[in-house]
Amino acid sequence: MKSGLNDLIGIRYDLKKLEQHTNLYTSDKKILGIPGKIYKVKSVESINYKKIRKAIKGHQINLISKNFQLNTDELQKKFKCTIGGKSDYLIFAKTIEGNRVIEAIRIVS
Repeated sequence: MKSGLNDLIGIRYDLKKLEQHTNLYTSDKKILGIPGKIYKVKSVESINYKKIRKAIKGHQINLISKNFQLNTDELQKKFKCTIGGKSDYLIFAKTIEGNRVIEAIRIVS
């Protein structure tokens, strides 16, 4: 949010931001009552489109794009993948280390 509310939430819950302009936050512990969605990170890797395409072939996956050069529609076309499934996510985001793909599972709190 342009009003800075995301930064206030990060401070209030002692969260670390992935990158200055990417509104994704991390924590080493599960925080109850936090506004927003919670994901458990399985892996964080540099982006290798060929490897990702091969890994998700034939599987349903949910895609998220945050502060990344391709939006979710463009990513879906690039991977020729089926969107869906209950909890498996690939999050494409700019981090302080550069562009990364985060494999995550959605946790329903």
